[in-house]
Amino acid sequence: MDFAAGFSFFVGQIGKLLFSLGSHFSLTSLGAALLFASGYFAWQRLKRGRRLRWRTIWRALFPRRIVEAKSNQADIGYLFFNVFVFGVVFGWAVLSYQSITNGVIAGLNAMFGPVSATTLPAYVSRSVITAMLFLSYELGYWFNHWLSHKVPVLWEFHKVHHSAQVLTPLTNFRVHPVYTWIFANILAFTAALANGIGNYMFGETAYQYALSDTNIILVLFIHTYVCAHRVIATTCSN
Repeated sequence: MDFAAGFSFFVGQIGKLLFSLGSHFSLTSLGAALLFASGYFAWQRLKRGRRLRWRTIWRALFPRRIVEAKSNQADIGYLFFNVFVFGVVFGWAVLSYQSITNGVIAGLNAMFGPVSATTLPAYVSRSVITAMLFLSYELGYWFNHWLSHKVPVLWEFHKVHHSAQVLTPLTNFRVHPVYTWIFANILAFTAALANGIGNYMFGETAYQYALSDTNIILVLFIHTYVCAHRVIATTCSN
């Protein structure tokens, strides 16, 4: 039995999880969150006139009641399932990002006619596309979350995420596979719609600014979000 393909997939998924700047669980985002939360907690103690001890900060950042909680252990299981199993068993999006993009451009050409290529500098078109794709991600994220709370059948899948009894960065992975599948398709649609409109506006293909194939604004957002999430979790646990 050839285990090479499976091992290669495992290593690739680990790499995406820990080293991709677009991952909520990347070492850079977790490191930023750790530094930010440590600084915040140290500042709180100094402001109250208390001694600054690294052991105290460590216990605040990693309280045993959270680390050893069954809810946190369950989140580890969700992480392994969503990172290593879901993509193979269920696949991600049925909707094709590129097909929808091409369809939008073709539709706009049919309705309004072709547009001449822009004479604006490349950094302008790339900046606009970058902002449009980030906003489309946020719109898709919001719409998916709104539907999940408003439509009873979708709530049955989404409520898994709200079942966590403690909050850690691992809680991001506490999602039902059906919820993830719906989310992926909604994002594919909203992002492709924005990309198609943007490329039609400029009359040519414009590429976003990206880091590790992830929208650069989204990368900054992810790192800021993880920092804020960690500070909130630390504050609530102390």
